Amino acid sequence: MPSGSSEQIFISGFEAVSTGTTAVEVTDKWFFDRDAGSTKLGLVLRTQRTATGTSKPVLTSYFSYDNLGRLSNQLEDIGPGDYSQAMFYDSLGRVNRKTVFYGLGITGLIQGEQYRFNARGYAHQVCNDNPSNDCTGANLLHTLKLQNARGQTSEEQHASLASFTSTRTYDLLGRVQSITSGNASGPAALQDWLLTHDAAGNVSQRWNKRRNQIEDAIYDRLDRMTSISSNWGPANLALSFDQLGNDVQ
Repeated sequence: MPSGSSEQIFISGFEAVSTGTTAVEVTDKWFFDRDAGSTKLGLVLRTQRTATGTSKPVLTSYFSYDNLGRLSNQLEDIGPGDYSQAMFYDSLGRVNRKTVFYGLGITGLIQGEQYRFNARGYAHQVCNDNPSNDCTGANLLHTLKLQNARGQTSEEQHASLASFTSTRTYDLLGRVQSITSGNASGPAALQDWLLTHDAAGNVSQRWNKRRNQIEDAIYDRLDRMTSISSNWGPANLALSFDQLGNDVQ
């Protein structure tokens, strides 16, 4: 961090955390870039958390930015080890790669992802980060297969297995009507749900077709759930509220 490029602007109030019989005061500090000629002007460069009874900060975060002011790296110093997350962008300013390292001195890669975008700008594939940029087989984590005109996901596939495909249908108002996962429907599916909504848009019924379990919900004029009934399991549930809106049952 260049000398004079940042300055502590303010310190937050403290919160008291009960640890046994001792109250611990926690203070958060923010440091901002104040270099008028920098593309990072006004951006947070460092945050620091200290607590009474500790000889050094319990958490320090460092932030780095590219020449367009976009976050490029975030380092979390938590004492026994460090976390570092790096972001990379494509020519349209979208995050297309992310890596996370952990360890003293940031030596071990624990996670890396690449994002592929479709013609509409949605991230339609998530892949394991790898040198060959391969997004097939074990490297494929998620695929957005179909969307409706609203941009809502209607079909997605988890990993590279067709058996992990999920589909959703929506009503004319864009509310989810059904969710299915797996190669089949009914008892053979991983999940198979039908949802019904009332005029206000609240979910009034959930039908788990896989287990043939149905739940019905009723709401008051303030859209608060007041009762739940089902054809399975425990007794029905009734909820009531006081004049301040607190749940009293």
